[in-house]
Amino acid sequence: MRHYDELGLMRPDLVGDNGYRYYSLQTMLKIPVINYLKMMGLSLEEIASMMQHSSLGQARKFLSKHLAECDEQARLLAEKREAIVEWSELVDEANMVLRAKPKNVNVKYLPRQELLGLKTRLPGSRAASRSPS
Repeated sequence: MRHYDELGLMRPDLVGDNGYRYYSLQTMLKIPVINYLKMMGLSLEEIASMMQHSSLGQARKFLSKHLAECDEQARLLAEKREAIVEWSELVDEANMVLRAKPKNVNVKYLPRQELLGLKTRLPGSRAASRSPS
């Protein structure tokens, strides 16, 4: 509770002569809100900053910003997952080839031609690169 007081999250309603801090029920009801916001991944400093702004519009803006950050992290995580799945499939395919132990490899040559490709993005990079033609 003293740490919350230092951060400005919860102020005691009364401080006794012996330094004992007294909190009202209204003040204590902030604890579940603080714990819920911590569970959402907000730091105590962010929570203190948000609670100091009494405007609901400012709180909404702060939460929207945090939601956008979470969406970006989820997108990056999905890209990493997709890359891991693709590599896992390649490893499975390589194991299948090694088990089959092919002795003859056939090569088929195609006439040279100009090909089009879609721009692709590597996981975690923002720059688009051209696929080889």
